[in-house]
Amino acid sequence: MKTKFAMETVLRLRQRERDQAALAVSEIRNAIEKYQAEIAEVVAQTNQLSADRRASSIGNVPVSSLIDIQRFQIQLVMQVQSMREKELLLLEEATKREKTLLLCQQNLKAMELLEEHHQLKVKASSERALQSRLDEWSNTRVSRDKAIGETAE
Repeated sequence: MKTKFAMETVLRLRQRERDQAALAVSEIRNAIEKYQAEIAEVVAQTNQLSADRRASSIGNVPVSSLIDIQRFQIQLVMQVQSMREKELLLLEEATKREKTLLLCQQNLKAMELLEEHHQLKVKASSERALQSRLDEWSNTRVSRDKAIGETAE
């Protein structure tokens, strides 16, 4: 009984660790998706500025406004580069968390197999004990029947 309690406790602990690791993976995946959406938005804004700059460069255009547009576009490009670097860090973190989740799943599976093995041993032991009692009862009965048969003769 004590072993069963300890096994259940460790099994619940492993399940909790696995659930926490799964939650961490889910959170980082959501963060990556949001970040990728932000990157796509900034890239779209950069592309729109390029298109606007090309369209406005036809004819008489104030040079200062073109320079301002180009500066802003350069800032956006730098922002995208910075965001891509952070995205790589997030992807690395996601990989770490996925490895942790995999390890937690393996530990949980190992505990489940260990508990299953333990349950089979307990069952086999109780079946052996029952068979031993049945054999003893059978031997007692045969001996009794033999003794009754000998006294009747």
